[in-house]
Amino acid sequence: MSITTRALCTLALLFGFSLAGCEGGASCKESCDTNDDCESGLGCFEVIGGKSCLPAECSNCFESGRTCYSDENLSEQAEGEAAMCEFSHCG
Repeated sequence: MSITTRALCTLALLFGFSLAGCEGGASCKESCDTNDDCESGLGCFEVIGGKSCLPAECSNCFESGRTCYSDENLSEQAEGEAAMCEFSHCG
């Protein structure tokens, strides 16, 4: 989701509206209660520290008792961008 789309979705949520293509505002590894709390492409999963938004593909790892690994935008996060992650592999 682009920064512009994310901003529009955030504004819509603040004013109580829902827009097609807008999911919740929680980004990678942020806390959540349900999948609807997470940005598009992420799901809400129970992990050691509580529930967190992770790539939806992690469900395949967790269902088979494995760990889910993802790649994050760490350099962009250091510059103030929201955390984003993409599925890497199960381990």
